[in-house]
Amino acid sequence: MSPRFSILLALLALSCGAAQPAPEAPDPAGGATPGAVDPTAAPDELPTEEEIDAAEAAGEGPPPPDEEAADPPVDENRQRTVNYRVTGDGLEVEVEGLTLLVQAEVAKRGSAWGVRVKVEASADGSDQSLLSPARGPLMFAAQVTKNGNVEKTGDTRDGEDDVVVTDGDSMTFAREFPTKGEKAFKRGTTLKLMTGLWGVGKVGQKRRPLRKLAIVQLVVPKKGEPRVFVNPPE
Repeated sequence: MSPRFSILLALLALSCGAAQPAPEAPDPAGGATPGAVDPTAAPDELPTEEEIDAAEAAGEGPPPPDEEAADPPVDENRQRTVNYRVTGDGLEVEVEGLTLLVQAEVAKRGSAWGVRVKVEASADGSDQSLLSPARGPLMFAAQVTKNGNVEKTGDTRDGEDDVVVTDGDSMTFAREFPTKGEKAFKRGTTLKLMTGLWGVGKVGQKRRPLRKLAIVQLVVPKKGEPRVFVNPPE
């Protein structure tokens, strides 16, 4: 055997006995392309603060925890439900957890008359805040008719105070028209008084006016006793 042939046999023996490379471990991502995520796989760890910040910046962050869920913001343009019910005690008005019992009576002023409007407010389910300026929570718009002539007057608000009706409790407030010291109504006069509240809402939320509370009508006839009526708004 020639030396050259012996060398070739030795090299062939070495190549046949060499260790074969170990088979690669299966891809845990199931052969997915680099960067792909298996949606069925559970995460190994929570995302880092940097990842959360990046996701929130992209609008993909999780909603904040609601350990103490806050009341939703008030939409001032939304319609709210107001229920009116005529009872033997007066006009009962219900609005968002607040019940208002509206009553009225004739107020004698010497040889003339006015009207006194009284409201009993009770809260059920939450504390309620009423805007209460200098003349109280009630606002008026008046229409006075006498001898075929009609005079209309509005109202102005002076102040930003408020009063709170505690949940499960009640309070009473009242206002007269005309205001004491102003000219009252003689015989042959009819008063149509549109009443409302300057502002009402749950404590902690923005108050909204209740412009249609009740219509109070005072009739001072030429003869006989003056009469007063309380009706739902038109």
